[in-house]
Amino acid sequence: MRCLFGSGVSLALISAVIVTGLPLHALPAQAPPLILPKVSPRASVTQTIGLTEITIRYDRPGMNGREVWGKLVPYDSVWRAGANENTVLTVSSPVKVQGQPLAAGRYGIHMIPSQGDWTVIVSREASAWGSFSYDQKEDVLRVKATPHAAEPEERLLYTFDDPDDSSVVATLRWEKLAVPIRIEADTRQVVADSLREQLRGLGRFSWQPWAQAAAWCSAHGVNLDEASQWADTSIALAPNFTNLAVKADLVERRGDSTAAADLRRKSFALATENEVNL
Repeated sequence: MRCLFGSGVSLALISAVIVTGLPLHALPAQAPPLILPKVSPRASVTQTIGLTEITIRYDRPGMNGREVWGKLVPYDSVWRAGANENTVLTVSSPVKVQGQPLAAGRYGIHMIPSQGDWTVIVSREASAWGSFSYDQKEDVLRVKATPHAAEPEERLLYTFDDPDDSSVVATLRWEKLAVPIRIEADTRQVVADSLREQLRGLGRFSWQPWAQAAAWCSAHGVNLDEASQWADTSIALAPNFTNLAVKADLVERRGDSTAAADLRRKSFALATENEVNL
């Protein structure tokens, strides 16, 4: 057999040649691996704040009767903050993590647990296997987080707690410990930027989107100069009660009460009965 097939050919492959009668080059070199359940199953959690979508994708190791902190997960060493591949944080727009700025993107998350404050590391490398190839030169930011006692969790878990329109607390929970990490978005600016992009689409040919965008900015006190231009574009397309009223609000925000009053008179002259009685 060694003369026929050469060295390095498995007995299983030789048997397959004999049984099937196929030439050696027609057989696969190696069978594809089977897909089986992971010991630490894959999970993800997503939260939207304003228009900013935040996702953490991770694998969930279990305690299995083991002591976690300082034992299974050593203190003062870089840890993958999960199991298997990188724990990955994805943010759809710029945010702040524990007060530090982070651009939109996809990042690997590592942590350095300790008996005091933990270090949370955001790395530009998001496709590595755990922390084994971690390189500090790839850090985007490092922040501190303060753990606290929590309800027991057999499997590691990430939650998004106390969300509002501009912030949320991402919390790692495992064993009897919780590690909260505050994430904030400048929702007003994110929405203004989104409106600018949306107005480049089909909606730009109708008066309503321009007026709606201008009204949102006026109500939230953001992007007022551009919002005034948006109101002008709406009025140019079809002057009516709504867009003239929006323009009046923007003009008044800039301190010109006389011009605002004149615009409101014009808006009421074009109003329907329903609009007047709103």
